[in-house]
Amino acid sequence: MTEALLTGLLIFGVGMGAAFVAGQIAALTGVAEMHAGLACRWP
Repeated sequence: MTEALLTGLLIFGVGMGAAFVAGQIAALTGVAEMHAGLACRWP
């Protein structure tokens, strides 16, 4: 039981990490560097 849970959590963690990185790349593609920051202030 524990091994199955650990395996599932590891697969889930890798998948979520890959999805987060891919989402960030997709969201920031074509955005100017001055608008890509966390505390960006739109003019």
